[in-house]
Amino acid sequence: MAGLDVKLIPEFDGSGEDHVVDWIEKVEMVCTLQTPAVPQECVIPLRLRGGALSVYRQLPSEDKKDAEKVKSALKRAFALDKFSAYERFAERRLRPGESVDIFLAELEQLASLFGGMTEEGISCAFVTGLPDSVRQVLKAGARVDSLPLRELADRARAILHTAAAGGTASSDSDGDAVNAALGTAGPAPARGDGDGETTTSGNGRQEDDDALLNER
Repeated sequence: MAGLDVKLIPEFDGSGEDHVVDWIEKVEMVCTLQTPAVPQECVIPLRLRGGALSVYRQLPSEDKKDAEKVKSALKRAFALDKFSAYERFAERRLRPGESVDIFLAELEQLASLFGGMTEEGISCAFVTGLPDSVRQVLKAGARVDSLPLRELADRARAILHTAAAGGTASSDSDGDAVNAALGTAGPAPARGDGDGETTTSGNGRQEDDDALLNER
């Protein structure tokens, strides 16, 4: 533990918008990435304060030596109950300046707190939480209900990037820009003849030739 900078782990007091699950994941990541791995039960109390530290102090001495028991006690004290988690899930919207990935990750985490949700359900919440202009382009570019969740996120990210670059998220040209950013192409345009009319290959051209012969 001598080489570990505990300040890599933020302090946790159980208040505010800090999620205990996020904080515990941070502890686990920092401790396990050390060589050798650092015992989490030795690190956790060093980064607790306020109400969270009080919860730790109330644990039996034996439980304090077990990282899993310490983490379970913190989750019981500070994790959202399933009703609050669902309420926050239903109300969650993409915040100004927030990345699509952070927004989606929090939706998935909140869903896990009230028992989980299908990918389709999370997709609906994800699209609902996007700004109106982004939703319009998503719906215009493809059948939203048929896209996998990760592809929805990719498209939303591309649309937001286009808008941030000075475009608008409401026209066909934006759809082309999104396709370009994703490396996909839309349907090929019809070819025009000399009179400015569109023509098609195959049977359509044969019918035109037959009509000309009949006139002769």
